[in-house]
Formats: sequence, structure tokens, C-alpha cells
Amino acid sequence: MVSGRVSNHSVCCIEKEILIVDADLRVCEMLWVQLQEAGYRPCVAPTAQHAAELIASRLPHALILDWSLPDCSGLSLLIDLRAQARTGRLPVIMLGARDDEDDCVRALDAGADDFVCKPFSSRELISRLRVLLRPRLQRQASTRISAMGLTLDFAALRVGGSAECGETGLPLSAFECQLLHFFLTHGQRVYSRREIIHALCGAQAGHDERSVDLHVCYLRKALRALGRGTMIETVRGRGYRLNDRIEPMRWVDDEVLPAPE
Repeated sequence: MVSGRVSNHSVCCIEKEILIVDADLRVCEMLWVQLQEAGYRPCVAPTAQHAAELIASRLPHALILDWSLPDCSGLSLLIDLRAQARTGRLPVIMLGARDDEDDCVRALDAGADDFVCKPFSSRELISRLRVLLRPRLQRQASTRISAMGLTLDFAALRVGGSAECGETGLPLSAFECQLLHFFLTHGQRVYSRREIIHALCGAQAGHDERSVDLHVCYLRKALRALGRGTMIETVRGRGYRLNDRIEPMRWVDDEVLPAPE
């Protein structure tokens, strides 16, 4: 029986299991309580090996993964998970003990969907988790966008070019996939970081503006490998925009075509 204290958010996520991989019992206890109150079903693994065993027996809906584990780094576990078809798209939030941009970029490069530095607000973390689990690409899930020699594949969460990296392309996180789609479909106007967060995650999302910079950094790295590293331009003091040489796009059924002049 569901208590009357459970919020609307809780009703939506009541069946979703979240695996917390962290050796710090205080963090695990705090997240356990907060996740339960938010309507999730938390479980805990203090080591990478224990986490791998739990994931092998039952795939959770998302993973909250600490960088520092007693048997190996959380980053190594993340890389192993991303290399397997069964766990390649498992939503993962990485926790780091240092406010280090390099650690954040390494985590995102390895396939983390988000990065949160300790100490953190449990409310913010759960807000980020809620955004991560929110179905936002339903219409695009079976769609590919082709523009300027790039193909953005929503189903595979990859971006590729015709010749540079073959048919498989380069992997993107769900957020980077949405970010590239946002720029390709919104023309050349300048968008602030806050506008981008609201467009992709909703006005109540817990992402801070710095996270947009880091995701743009990762996205540019992928685009640079495809010869399109200047597609997303920084406008100092204002935000980002699609490079003026890229035509604005519009949807026609399941295809994207240049917008009429």
C-alpha cells in the first residue's frame, strides 16, 4: 500500500531500482533514505565486484557510481559496463570526491551521463536522476537526423560521418545526443546555458550551468573527430549557438530538411 505522503514524482518512479555503488556507508544511508522517500527502490553495493554481481543478476534502472571504490576505480567499472551490450546504455551518474574538471571530463568521456562532486545535495542528485530517467526522446528514438555530413542516431546514441569513422560512429551520452539535436533544430540564435538546460531538462532540473559547458566540451571533442569541431560556437558572456555556416533545420515526418529561406 502506498503512503499518502508519496508525491506524484514517486508514483511515476515507484518501480525503478537504483543501484548505489559506494564504500562510504554514510553516503549510502543518506541516499537510501532519500531515494526511498522519492519513490525509488534503492540497493547498495560497496565494491565494484559486488556491483557487477548484482547487475549480472538483475539490471537496475540507473546507477549512482562513486569514483573511489576499494577494489577498483568506479571509472574502470563504468568502462567495463559501457563495453557490454546489456549495460551499454545503463544510465549512470558518477560521484567524484574532488571538484576537478579533468575528472568530470574523464567520466563523461568514459560514458557517464552526469557527474556530481562530493559533498553534494541529495535533493539535487535525485533531481538529476529524475531528469536522466525521464523519457525525452520518444519521438526521435527511431529517427536519424542527417545534416552537413553528420548522422545523429537517437536509437544508438551515436553521431557519425560518411567516411571518417565508418557506420558505427562515435558514442554520445543521452544528454549530448539531446544537446546536438537541440542545436541542429534551433537555428543560429544564441542560447544561454539556462535556456539550454530548461529546453532539454525542464525548468525544475537540477543541472547547473557548468554542466552545460562540460557537455559541450565533450560534444565538441566528438564533432572534432568528424571534422565538425567548430559547429557549436561560444558567444562570450551569452552562451552558445550553431555556427552560421550550418543551415537551420525543420522536421518533415521523420526527416530533417533545411528550413526555407
